[in-house]
Amino acid sequence: MRERKVFISEPALTDNAVLVKACCFRTSFAESREAQTMIGQIVSHYRILEKLGEGGMGVVYAAEDTHLGRHVAIKFLSSATSDEHHFKARFLREARAVSHLTHPNIAMIYDYGETAEGYPFIVMEKVSGRPLSDLLNENDLTLPRAVEIIEDVADALTEAHEQGIVHRDIKPSNVFITERGQVKVLDFGLAKQMNEEHRSQADPDARTLLHTHTRSDIVVGTPLYLSPEQAKGAPVDGRSDLFALGALLYECIAGKQAFSGSSVIEIGAQILHVDPPPPSAFNPHVPKELDRIALKALSKKPDARYQTAAAMIEDLRKVRTKVAGDTHRIERIKDD
Repeated sequence: MRERKVFISEPALTDNAVLVKACCFRTSFAESREAQTMIGQIVSHYRILEKLGEGGMGVVYAAEDTHLGRHVAIKFLSSATSDEHHFKARFLREARAVSHLTHPNIAMIYDYGETAEGYPFIVMEKVSGRPLSDLLNENDLTLPRAVEIIEDVADALTEAHEQGIVHRDIKPSNVFITERGQVKVLDFGLAKQMNEEHRSQADPDARTLLHTHTRSDIVVGTPLYLSPEQAKGAPVDGRSDLFALGALLYECIAGKQAFSGSSVIEIGAQILHVDPPPPSAFNPHVPKELDRIALKALSKKPDARYQTAAAMIEDLRKVRTKVAGDTHRIERIKDD
């Protein structure tokens, strides 16, 4: 029997870290005395049950909603830079933005707030299942299933982009397959609202959040799935997510990542300057139409990519009918 994993809405410590040019850490929630004594405590109306994990931006606990009697995941802000308010605002902006998203392929945000000590938290749907990274590493994907999963992620992104939200960290560990086979996109913790400048100025709290943008000295995302514009620290829109989705599709069908390198610099140089071979160069079962979809999504220039997730879905659905009978397991190719 396969090990069941529980979603924690943060990159694992073994994942590629978020790239930060300048970061001076102060005392964080994870280092505080409060974090060490959370088990059994009640925050708002949530009883903390156990620590699930810790990642780049948050410490995640399993908790019980004492009002509704359901189990949830609750994330506390983990790290703060010298600009602590920036991180708190970004953390709460995630909750505010994603709480408006209602889609079967997006892990839900139920609630958010701050502890009495001033630590922001977000209450999220707790998803049991397996991350896509496990399926990749265990050679547990076929072409039809890989295309189906990418379609579902694209469907989630369609909803987010229509609401003016860019995920900015699409990667295998942020895509979960539940025990019922449903795809869930996790961790909008790096989410950016595309239409912030058009938002109402009536709410002073909203103004505070919207005026605290991700700073220009921070490149947000995971290196292997960064778009060229993210790698350069340029403005991003939904097409940046589609580049990451192209990298995810490539990895699923080729059995290896589109880009590689022994350092962040090498990976960034490939993303900016190197066009990967077609996936069929590594997996001969990949049809030319699927090659074309993956490489179009990975175009260096945003204008040459799919302009919407819906357009990518349309092409994926056409290809899925052609590979429907392919039961070949896609084998992971180890880098030299």
